[in-house]
Amino acid sequence: DIWDSLAAWNIIWATDNGNQLLLVNTSTTTTKNGINLTVHSGPFIQGALGDKLYTLTANRTYILGPFELSRYKQSNNTILFQSNATRGKAIAVGVP
Repeated sequence: DIWDSLAAWNIIWATDNGNQLLLVNTSTTTTKNGINLTVHSGPFIQGALGDKLYTLTANRTYILGPFELSRYKQSNNTILFQSNATRGKAIAVGVP
């Protein structure tokens, strides 16, 4: 299984070209509530634009991104995103 379960805090490695997509599956059998994902802005100049909030309904698969590295890349070369729920799964995919 290539999917990772969502945690409260999650990271993906930032690629040099910034062409990463985040696939998020919100399927659940325990609730009909969706989840919120916040992609946190980084410390670089475009980080001043702020965080990006996604509101995702339950039982769907979403493709998010690509994420502009000048806005979202953290000092440790990751992209940080936060979830308000620990249900659901995600995978990062690089595209050329």
